[in-house]
Parts: sequence; structure tokens; C-alpha cells
Amino acid sequence: SMEQQDSIKPESGQHYMHGTHKFRWTEKHWNFEQLDPLRHQYDELGSLVMGILETLARSQGVQAHNRRRPDLFALLIQERASDPVLARFWHEINTVPAWVDWAQLARGQRFFYRYVATTIMGFALQGFIGQNATTASVAELLSRTGGFSTRALSRRLLERFQLLLQVTGFSKPVEVDLGPGGITAHETAIRVRLRHASVQSRILEIAEQREGYFDMGQHGIPINTLNSIHAIATFCCNHIWLQLPQQGVKPRQQEAEDYIALWRYVGYLLAVPTDAYFSGFEQAKTTMESTAGFRFSVPMSRSETKESGAADSTQEYD
Repeated sequence: SMEQQDSIKPESGQHYMHGTHKFRWTEKHWNFEQLDPLRHQYDELGSLVMGILETLARSQGVQAHNRRRPDLFALLIQERASDPVLARFWHEINTVPAWVDWAQLARGQRFFYRYVATTIMGFALQGFIGQNATTASVAELLSRTGGFSTRALSRRLLERFQLLLQVTGFSKPVEVDLGPGGITAHETAIRVRLRHASVQSRILEIAEQREGYFDMGQHGIPINTLNSIHAIATFCCNHIWLQLPQQGVKPRQQEAEDYIALWRYVGYLLAVPTDAYFSGFEQAKTTMESTAGFRFSVPMSRSETKESGAADSTQEYD
């Protein structure tokens, strides 16, 4: 979301609007030079795993483009001990980081459902389709994969809706469902990670064969680290700073911390560097504002700033 030719480099002290969220750019925000290299980074381990699994699938007579698509997650379970890369991946996705507090993640789930009806509508309009399609690199990715078709948009909406409901659902203890071995939320997150690697691999393969198919100099690697950071920010930050305030709801900081922690763990499963960008309230807020700063944010005039009393981005919720 940081294509340089379309970007406005925010200035320290300047006030900006991200949707209805007002904030002041500070030295704590991530600038273009810090974020731009992330467009050329990606989930390298996931890509290696996908390559191995697709090779194994072909050896078993199943082609990824055939109607009978291989269940790569099932193949991963079956073959995880047969290859050191698969074993490393399996160990990573089944290792719970030391910072995870299941009680906190459960509170994050309950926070979501306190405002579930209007929140889901907000995600549908703002996060699932709108924001991820307005960044040039993601828009290019969608156009190359047919992602703007009615059928594809419906599928994307359902896939993300499924992930959202499974991550936030609390019919079972969060550590059972989202923790290692969870057959719904945990498995869905890993399947999403593998799907991302598969789409990326296919686009890169076509780009090698067809000149001009996907301009990585302009858009970065398809499904890159910056895209992934923006996606997690959409899930965990928009709810707190964009959607609920529009309904007149101002979450307490502890509620926000709990909800951010929930998506920080999901981001970990998806190979997003969440320690650096989503380790707490202030950091997540700064990340959301930073990724928005170049592409979405609209500078406020002095009169607007004075009238709105735009808050310093370090201001805490009551």
C-alpha cells in the first residue's frame, strides 16, 4: 500500500484523517523508507512448504490446477515428519509464543461479540472488500487473479467471514479452537497461509513466462509482508478506531489490548511480524496510522484541526 509515485509523505506534527479517525503524525510512526522494503519481503517458509507439498501432490498424481485439488493441509499432516522444512513449519505453527495469554484472547473474543451485528457489517463494507482493494498492489493482484469478479469477491468475503467468525467464536475455549491442533480456527488460519503461498507462487510463475504480467518493481512481491501487516491492521485496528467510534462507542484501552492480542496471535500463525507491529495498544495504533498514512490519509487544514481538537496519536483511551 506504499507505491511511491502515488504516496504523500506525511510530515511530523501534521494532522491527518484516516476515515473518521483523526491523528497527528509523530516520529514514532513508520515512514516510507521503513515500510517500503516490506513490499519485497514475504513468507519465505510458507512458500518453501507450498513448493514441497505441491511436488508431493504431483508425485501422487494430483495437479493443483485439476478439478480434484489436493488437500495440502491434510498432506502437510501426513508428510510433516518426512521433510525437515515441513517439520520446521509444523513446529512453528504449533508453538505458542510466550506472550500468549489465553484468558486475554478469550476477553478479546467477548469484546468482539459485544458489538457483533454492526461490527460484521462494518467489516464487510470496510475491511473485506473495500480497504484491501484500494491499495494499488492488492488491486493489481486481484485483477490478475480474477478477484474483482462477482463470484471471486463473494468467495473472498465468505473466506474472510469464516476466518473472522472462527477466530472470534467462543463456543469452545480459545486455546482448544485457535491453539495448536484446533480443527476450526487454527486449521483455517494455516489453510489461509498456504493459500496465500499458492497464489503468490502461481503469479510469480506466470510473471516469469509473460513479460509485464505483474510489475514487482512497482507493486512489490504479490502478497508481501506489508500487505499482510495491513490486513491484520484492518482486522484488529479498524474495529477499535474506525468502526466502533462511528457508533459512538469508545473502547477502553484494556478492551483494545485484549482484541489486539487476539489478532496478534492470528498474525503470528499467518507469518506476519506481529511482534514488531502489534505488540500492544500504542504500537498497533501507530501501525494502522502508518500503513494508512501514505495511501488513505487526508491531511486536515488548520481550521479543521482546531475545530476537531484532533488528538495526539499517543493519547490513551479512558
